[in-house]
Amino acid sequence: MPYCVQCGVELDPDAQSCPLCSTHVISLESERMKSENKNQMLPSHQPPSNFDRHLWLQLVSVGLAAPVLICLLIDFLFDGNIGWAWYVAAGFGLVWAWSIFPFLRERNIAPLWIALDGAALLLFLYFIEKLSGKTMWFLPLALPIALAFIILLEVFVILIQKRVLKELHILSTFLLGIACYCLIIDGFVSEYIANDGGLDWSLIVVVACIAFAVVLAILQRRRWIVEELKYWFRV
Repeated sequence: MPYCVQCGVELDPDAQSCPLCSTHVISLESERMKSENKNQMLPSHQPPSNFDRHLWLQLVSVGLAAPVLICLLIDFLFDGNIGWAWYVAAGFGLVWAWSIFPFLRERNIAPLWIALDGAALLLFLYFIEKLSGKTMWFLPLALPIALAFIILLEVFVILIQKRVLKELHILSTFLLGIACYCLIIDGFVSEYIANDGGLDWSLIVVVACIAFAVVLAILQRRRWIVEELKYWFRV
């Protein structure tokens, strides 16, 4: 039975006010229903962002173009042609691409801008090889290593966004990705230098990463450990 919060007299279940002190009766159930209805009436979408993407593009473009033009001018005035300044221009161009691609669209689509940033990195490496003009290292070495990194990162991000990976599984998969990438680097470098494709130091990294990944996978099956870690790390 409910009781009056003012005088403590016992009330009827359907009473609207106290018969003794006339205090209005507040039903917890009715208040809860009002709160739920209010939450349902609130718009589910997030308020629009105040971030000005066009202004950001202009600021980054002007801010990075200025030092590039200065370097090109200095190189031309002192040497009579443009040489080292092209390396500076290529580096600033890569920074420009990495700075604007995440903000090209109103909604941040991580796999899209990772692919665009990866394409910019590959173009930068190819341009540096053409500028040096001494050894051919882009196709046999830089391309497969950089491409493997882009693909592994894309897969990792997509798995997290699709909620295939959660909690400690994220860390264990990250470690397995490091192991795979080290194998790729070790194999292609060995092939490029010694033409044998043998694996050396990467095997140590693989064993360590797999051991830690297995431990994390086992811990994930103990919910109390996961909840305790989330509490301590405020996740």
